[in-house]
Amino acid sequence: MSRRSFSLAERQRYLALYRRSGLSHAQFCRRHELAPTTLGNWKSRLGRKASSVRFQRVRISPLAWAGENAVAELVLAGGVRVRVMRDCPSEQLAGILEAVGTCGR
Repeated sequence: MSRRSFSLAERQRYLALYRRSGLSHAQFCRRHELAPTTLGNWKSRLGRKASSVRFQRVRISPLAWAGENAVAELVLAGGVRVRVMRDCPSEQLAGILEAVGTCGR
């Protein structure tokens, strides 16, 4: 296996795939040509990061307009609006929200 670097989004995608796969750690790594230590490090590092997640109280109100495929619209601090479409993959939404959340830091 050759050495390469993975973006945060790629690492999160692989971890989500691994959790849904039902494969053992070793089987998943072989199938996706990942070093077992690489996946283990991601699980360890991103797992610690996930434990620091904070929840915010939200107010749910009807959508004025978000298109016919929209499921929800999130209005974040500062007035940033994120429209969530029916077919939006959860990993993609997580990446978008993470990116938006780091903009103000």
